[in-house]
Amino acid sequence: MNTNNDLVSCTFENMNTYWASRIQKFEKSIEQLKYLPASLIDEEIEWTVLGLLRQFYTLRENNIISNLVQESTPCSICRKNAWNYPGSD
Repeated sequence: MNTNNDLVSCTFENMNTYWASRIQKFEKSIEQLKYLPASLIDEEIEWTVLGLLRQFYTLRENNIISNLVQESTPCSICRKNAWNYPGSD
């Protein structure tokens, strides 16, 4: 079993399912999004940008960087969510 290949496969699957579907969902509902509070839009932008950067890091470094952050971080979404990659526990 090649752990690096498994990690890359898992990352690509995550990008092509979770991230692609999120982006498509937002593209389809762009008119409704403009009525959301700015704070929610800001958190979604932060979640998406940082999430995709974590994916890039994983592919480039063959390693996982956590999205769990210190309590002082302003992004509440980052504190509430955690990835469940195989072998990340």
